[in-house]
Amino acid sequence: MPAPKAGEELTVRRARRLLTSHPDHLDEAQILRLKKLRPRCPELDAVADCVAAFATMMTDKDGHLLPAWLARWLKVKTADQASRDEI
Repeated sequence: MPAPKAGEELTVRRARRLLTSHPDHLDEAQILRLKKLRPRCPELDAVADCVAAFATMMTDKDGHLLPAWLARWLKVKTADQASRDEI
C-alpha cells in the first residue's frame, strides 16, 4: 500500500476536526475518512456519537434533553474508564 501523499495524513488535529465538525460542513472525502476512522476504536465512536448528539441538541435548542444526554455521556465515560482499567 503506498504511503499517503503529503497533506493527506490523518493527524490528531484532522481527526479532531472530523469528529467535531457539523456533518453538513464536511465534504465527501471528509465524510468517507470519518466513516473509516470511527470503527477503528469503539470508545472513539461512542464519544463521537455523544459529541454529535450534543451539537444537535444545542443547534435545535433542545435543552430539555440535557439530562438524558448527561446520563448517556456518563455511561460512555464509565465504559471508557473501565476499558482503561483492564489494560
